Amino acid sequence: MRVVVDANILMSCLISPLSSDRETLLESNSKFFAPNFLFAELFLHKEKIMAHSKLDEARLHE
Repeated sequence: MRVVVDANILMSCLISPLSSDRETLLESNSKFFAPNFLFAELFLHKEKIMAHSKLDEARLHE
């Protein structure tokens, strides 16, 4: 399945460790599509995301 990912949804899923949407994103076999600016936003807020999500940097990059 092809899924277009919105920046707000992705940030919310990554920050909330108990989100069922997060598991869907991390464990899915779907193809995800996102605008280029989404990656800039992720890196801009990388430290905050890692602190709240308990993901290490390698897992976040996946």
